[in-house]
Amino acid sequence: MNMMTGDLSHEKTGRDLVILVHGLTGMPAEMRYVARKMAQHGLAVETPLLAGHGHDYAALIATDWRDWLDSLIRLYDEKATAYERVHVAGICVGGLLGFMLAQKRAIASCTVYSPLFAFDGWAMKAHYAIIPLAWPLMYLPGLRAHVVEESHPFGLKDERLRELAATSQEALIPGALEGMPYKSLAGSWRLGQAVLRAAPDNRTPLTLVHAREDDIGSLSNAHRLREASGVSARLVVLENSYHMVHVDQERGKVVAATLEAIHAVMPGFAEPASDA
Repeated sequence: MNMMTGDLSHEKTGRDLVILVHGLTGMPAEMRYVARKMAQHGLAVETPLLAGHGHDYAALIATDWRDWLDSLIRLYDEKATAYERVHVAGICVGGLLGFMLAQKRAIASCTVYSPLFAFDGWAMKAHYAIIPLAWPLMYLPGLRAHVVEESHPFGLKDERLRELAATSQEALIPGALEGMPYKSLAGSWRLGQAVLRAAPDNRTPLTLVHAREDDIGSLSNAHRLREASGVSARLVVLENSYHMVHVDQERGKVVAATLEAIHAVMPGFAEPASDA
């Protein structure tokens, strides 16, 4: 079976719930490894599909970051009362959405993988620097549907996964789109600005996981959120991964960091085992 496929429903057990949030243009299946490890530690797991995802570019373009956030709020409101605590973790835009959920609902711990406020990673072209100025234009009818295709190294240091992604994003993550519409890029930037505005009032325990060699967003993105947060944030820096840390070569360390964040607010929780 492809490592990115599989139904996660059998992993939803336990008294504490962990909401795992996929990335922009991605799918819940990309969280499978982390979800399985959470379940093995006795945690309930939900991997919601964000609004506009799982279909085509037209469906995604019809949504914006507030719609994606509403997907998480609805899930929380439906599930939270059945659990003692709810935790959230997510990759990139998914992680920032999780952070925003923590500003609107009672979240016991928040873990953000590869937070992104500026597309300043070593593999990014210089024109990404104009997004803070150009984002209103990216909503215009003639531009919003323009798609920027994913490119090498696809956020992956693992050569085997990178080769799979080079074939197609669908081959790596079933249902994922092959690129990013301008409107969605602009929406992700606007989400980042909302996170930074909300961060000084944050009171949810926060853990950040970021690769030193992130190809899409430099490590300064994690420092930016860490410094802005109203509570002290733990930063875990990975030395052998790129942007997609939750599936890349140090995914076990991502799991360990997430479990440690949960353990810190969950008395009596077993110490996380070492994950290869």
